[in-house]
Amino acid sequence: MHPHIEKYRTHLDGLDMTQTQQTEMLLALWSILENVVDRALGDDPVQHIMGKTLENTRLSEPESVQSKPSHKVRKCKK
Repeated sequence: MHPHIEKYRTHLDGLDMTQTQQTEMLLALWSILENVVDRALGDDPVQHIMGKTLENTRLSEPESVQSKPSHKVRKCKK
């Protein structure tokens, strides 16, 4: 899918950038967002190569961690 550069160029009008720089920025942002969506949906090329699917890339529930304080806490006088 290709971005509609002119549709988003107006959001960069206040910046001191040439049209070429605006286009480069919009294409870079589009590429980043496209990659984030692909990874979230399990459609990233690296995920395909590693044989991962959407089901096994989700994070599992964190395990409970128990710890004991290594120092004593003193109560302050009011």
